[in-house]
Amino acid sequence: MPPVPGLTSDFSITSGWRHWLNYVAPAGAALCLTRKPKASRVHPRLATILIIALAAAVHALHVTAALAADAPAQIEAVWPDGTRQLAATIDRWTDDGRSAAIGGRTLFSGPALVRTIRNLSIPHRSAEGPFVEFIQGDVFPGRAIGCAVVENSAGGSVLLVRPGDLVDLPGAQPRDSVRIRSEWVRRLVWTHPARAIFQPGTAFGRDGNRLAFERLRIQPDGIRLLTESKVVTVGWDELEELHFPQADWWELHAHETAALSPDLQVPLVRITAATGMRVTTSLARFRVWNHSMQPASDDSLQLVQPAWSEDVLCLRRAGIRQYVVSPACEVPLSAIEPSGCNHRPIFSRIMACWSRDRSATGGPLVSGGGEFAWGLGTCGEHALEFPLSPAATKLTTSFGLDRAAGLGGCARGRVECVPERGATGLPAVLAETEILTGTARDPASIRVELPTGAAARRLRLVADSVNAGGDSHSDLFDIRDFCDWLEPVIELKREAWTASVAAVLLASDPSLADWTIDGTQGREWRPVTWFDAASRPYPTFRRSWMLPGFPVTMQRKLKVPSSGPVNWIVRMRRTGAAGGACRLDVVVNGREIAKFPLAEIIDEQRQAPIAINLSAFAGRDVQIGLRLVPLAGATQVVWDGAEFERHTNPKR
Repeated sequence: MPPVPGLTSDFSITSGWRHWLNYVAPAGAALCLTRKPKASRVHPRLATILIIALAAAVHALHVTAALAADAPAQIEAVWPDGTRQLAATIDRWTDDGRSAAIGGRTLFSGPALVRTIRNLSIPHRSAEGPFVEFIQGDVFPGRAIGCAVVENSAGGSVLLVRPGDLVDLPGAQPRDSVRIRSEWVRRLVWTHPARAIFQPGTAFGRDGNRLAFERLRIQPDGIRLLTESKVVTVGWDELEELHFPQADWWELHAHETAALSPDLQVPLVRITAATGMRVTTSLARFRVWNHSMQPASDDSLQLVQPAWSEDVLCLRRAGIRQYVVSPACEVPLSAIEPSGCNHRPIFSRIMACWSRDRSATGGPLVSGGGEFAWGLGTCGEHALEFPLSPAATKLTTSFGLDRAAGLGGCARGRVECVPERGATGLPAVLAETEILTGTARDPASIRVELPTGAAARRLRLVADSVNAGGDSHSDLFDIRDFCDWLEPVIELKREAWTASVAAVLLASDPSLADWTIDGTQGREWRPVTWFDAASRPYPTFRRSWMLPGFPVTMQRKLKVPSSGPVNWIVRMRRTGAAGGACRLDVVVNGREIAKFPLAEIIDEQRQAPIAINLSAFAGRDVQIGLRLVPLAGATQVVWDGAEFERHTNPKR
């Protein structure tokens, strides 16, 4: 182990603590050091004291273990087969979580991964403004305060959001804002409470006025809105809420999958915190960071990085209420933005809104005596329509009356497949439940095959109030018909969804938006995530490529400036995690002009960027190629982008 600056050779630090100390040491945190034993004899009295101290430490460990065994169970784990385990804590949860277990059963490794983990001691809570809400259902508490200047316009705008929760690494340099990509945003909320109804393409001012717009552009000094007749600029402090125009949900989900699980082999993880924060990541962007020799949830952090965040988020494990783990080919229906919503109230007019991952009354989804991890809450006489991907094959869900219905409530659930707007044909009923009365009744299970064909690409969930057929306690009409669609999942055909993700793989990375890569993905190169623990000022998750040993060429068109600096800076290096040396060959208009070795990253050391002199092509449009040539078997490469020196390239 390399020496730690400022320490004599008498001291050493446990290797597992080294990265943590690198972060906290600059902040003046105390370091726990152990002195290396010298060759000289130990005084007998000192030896006795050490033995007594060791015995006391062992006794303390036994006492701690006994207390943990007697502690009340507050962690519930549920597997896909319905198996449940209760425990006071999660054992051996370190690093990537492969060893984490409850009752001896591993959570994130083995033939069957856990489905949900819930901290029963943390109550359900919805996020309160200000916050950023994302199209796929994530919520980040915080206030949008500005926009970062981004050289790569192809990637969209980057919002600066001041966090409302603690998301920094203790001891590291605090961050005033987190960078968030605007293409993922559904709405920005600056005030409390937030509006219940989402109105796409609408700006709500603090003066009570509202403005419909078609497009927007986010700038450091404000937001420019394009309406039917004019362009309006509003300041960051003039808005209550900004609802973005409707986006193509499935296209964005393909981008999300490309960032989090590009080969569809890594499960996605949806995390809900005690404050109502919701983030979607994957097991590849999922690390536990402990700052204790015997870590508990109180001194452990969950490091994650959603697709919409440019920065890693450090969440307190003690403040996380729920984890939901799902294969990349399964999509929780509650994450999908409905394309239609129709409520035909009789007495429930004031509850015309649907709710994501909570009941219509705002509480957790509880039906039949059990709580469910995700779903949709509505009232009776409410229909929701969802767009379907061509890869969608099955729907699995349950329909039940929420506990808010008490002994009342009488409803039936129905699943329909609806033709696209403009297409001929009537809705086809795929499934219909029996009549349910009272919340104590077990929810009705539904599993249906989804029809294929371009004309049947919308799914409709209908909660019907029933006036006849209930028991003596049930209400008439839609009184107390609080209905829950419980843990609905859309299953995707792997081959079709793999093709959809591969089609947007490069576009999902702003630094690769203008590039093409020769070679077959999965054979000549494979995208993976690499956890860079030595990155400063924060550890981060980086996109990287595994090269099994075949040369791979990436190409793009480039406009070389006619004046000024013409050095093109390429930020590419090897991770060192996969061995093999690699060479970078530079080709311009079909002619090789330079060769560079790709150096390996070792701890905090960083290879200087590669500078390519393009002065011979000043003022010209060129086709530039970067050819990666593995020299000793498989290697792993990190690409951080390329740009002209001092950013003089107008197109980047």
